Amino acid sequence: LSVENIVSLTEMCLNCTYFKYDNTFYQQIHGTAMGSPLSPVVANLYMESLETKAIDSARHPPKFYKRYVDDSNMIIKERFADGFIDHLNQQDDNIKFTTEKEENSELAFLDTLQHRNPDGSVKTKVFRKQTHTDQYLSYKSHHPLEHKKSVANTLIYRAYTLVSDEKDRKEEIAHVKQALVRCGYPIWLINKVEKEVKEKMNKEHTTTSTREHTQEHTQKSMAVLPYVKGLGEKIRKELSGFGINVVFKPHMTLRDILVKPKDRTEKKNKTGVVYHIK
Repeated sequence: LSVENIVSLTEMCLNCTYFKYDNTFYQQIHGTAMGSPLSPVVANLYMESLETKAIDSARHPPKFYKRYVDDSNMIIKERFADGFIDHLNQQDDNIKFTTEKEENSELAFLDTLQHRNPDGSVKTKVFRKQTHTDQYLSYKSHHPLEHKKSVANTLIYRAYTLVSDEKDRKEEIAHVKQALVRCGYPIWLINKVEKEVKEKMNKEHTTTSTREHTQEHTQKSMAVLPYVKGLGEKIRKELSGFGINVVFKPHMTLRDILVKPKDRTEKKNKTGVVYHIK
């Protein structure tokens, strides 16, 4: 596709967002459609353009500025902070930034809690909101074992990758183990997962070409099946002999039972008046 083709198709997708409410059709004329695969790409490109323009034209720009989706992190002298935020908020009337300043030399960003040391260096820990309950997937729940191992793997791997200080890392690992034990996880499984994470962290990284070559020659067919305890494991064992990798999904979820995201449209009444909204 040429650049002109891509631009034309993008415009078509962005200008054809309609939805129905109370038997009336509306067209979205500002922003991008929620749930569209194109929306994150376009929104990210627009935000990058807005931020670049604001930083380049700022009287006192930040020393450091990074953003992930809608969460930004910057380093700027305190006396210039409010002025720069006001400058950012003047770039687009529909986009407004709010600020959160560090307290006790600490500031949360994504999953990390950043702590500024007296010498100016920064260490990171895992951040948890005050409302966090440490409730994870119960070990007794009707899920395959790999789903439960994945919970432990994610929490332990996060501790090894996000926590920069060794003492803080040991405290985080202890906290994770306590939380998992309360959710019914056996200590042998937790220790096994931790050992696997350590081995993964210590293993030398392969080159991209080697990794792609290995994946090309080890790729198997895949089947996604509803998980039924006892039966699922037997089916996976049988299919593995034919080079088929089985991935399980929940048989029934609360979303399937309770959520009806869209009202049904009667076949005899599929027309309506179109209104523009902003």
